[in-house]
Amino acid sequence: DNIIPYIKDLKKRFPEYKKLVISGGLFANVKANQKINEHCGFEEIFVAPPMGDEGLSLGGAILASWKLGEWEHKPAKDVFFGLEYSNDQVTEAALNFNIKILGNYHNHTDFITSELQQKKIFGIFNGRFELGPRALGNRSVIMEATNRYNHSHLNQRFGRDETMPFAPIVLTEKAKEVFDIKSSEFAAEFMTLCYNVKEEWKEKIPAVTHLDGTARPQIVRVDVHPVFYNILYHYDKWTNIPVLINTSFNGHGEPIIDTPEQAFAHLEKGSIDYLIINNMLYV
Repeated sequence: DNIIPYIKDLKKRFPEYKKLVISGGLFANVKANQKINEHCGFEEIFVAPPMGDEGLSLGGAILASWKLGEWEHKPAKDVFFGLEYSNDQVTEAALNFNIKILGNYHNHTDFITSELQQKKIFGIFNGRFELGPRALGNRSVIMEATNRYNHSHLNQRFGRDETMPFAPIVLTEKAKEVFDIKSSEFAAEFMTLCYNVKEEWKEKIPAVTHLDGTARPQIVRVDVHPVFYNILYHYDKWTNIPVLINTSFNGHGEPIIDTPEQAFAHLEKGSIDYLIINNMLYV
């Protein structure tokens, strides 16, 4: 709360500024970010996604680029800056585990939707690792959000502390139907803000609605998160619910997974029921 008066004063001193960019570990507090977004007078805010120490290297590179005159300002489409693995590497890793491949996930969208409705848990491992303290679709775990006990079920499967929060992913075209999003919609693509859940949706998605009626959504666009989007799209067609749980792909006290071997190990030991890795579906 101490930062709110400071930012309000900043707006009074510079009323011509319409947008605010904030970064650093302080702004990992998504509730504080919601208050800044709603009460400090800016038309839009943007929170740098790697807001902790992991953002220092990126910030240093940007600063150096700016000083050298090489910096070009443009919106960040994503923060997928880490390692990725080839199909051959994934196939080779799978040989070491007692699992089987079902085929390309595109050919199993109805099956995936049906299994999600049966409280099944899917791990998602695609493309480059995310930079920052959030799973944004490339190292994520998803489950349906319609049952409030799914929160506890997922935590138990991963051996996690009961208090760990989960966040919703939502189709971009349905986001404002579910959440009270009046500004800073772009920031929500990086899951850095809380928004109020609309009253008629609180009981529909209880597993991702906080006690105060808010949620920390990630708005999903097809050009940025094609796997997330396609799964959400088909799930919404069946259920009229354009929302699923998204949580990071890791066990309790562990970092988010990075390698195919780590993903397959979670599948083999039963943390997840299915794994979509490089667009292939394993069980």
